[in-house]
Amino acid sequence: MKIQAHLEKIEHLEASLVKLSDNTDYEAIIELIMLLASHYVNAAMHKLNTLRIDKDQKHNKMYPVLVREKRLGNDSDEVWTAIEKIENLRPKHVYGSGSNGKYAKEAKKQYEIIKRICRRILNV
Repeated sequence: MKIQAHLEKIEHLEASLVKLSDNTDYEAIIELIMLLASHYVNAAMHKLNTLRIDKDQKHNKMYPVLVREKRLGNDSDEVWTAIEKIENLRPKHVYGSGSNGKYAKEAKKQYEIIKRICRRILNV
């Protein structure tokens, strides 16, 4: 997907995110945050020419490209740590019985880290 297409998806998805409540929509928020983070990371890797424009990396396959291959350069570890924290919220609060809105807030906090780094890389 081209960088501009990622950015358009991000804009659309963020517009949906602001409509959700941390306390009642935490499952949707956590899932949406993971999708948004994936779009940002893919766009940033395209910008750095570390991922072909016709190929995108799914969130569950980010570990090798960020941790081993360092495709976001010096920012790879910080972005991976944030993605991992979001990923760790998913089993209990999306698929399981967890029901605490504070985890939506934690996902948003980690997303802001990813967003800040990727926007700097993208110069947007």
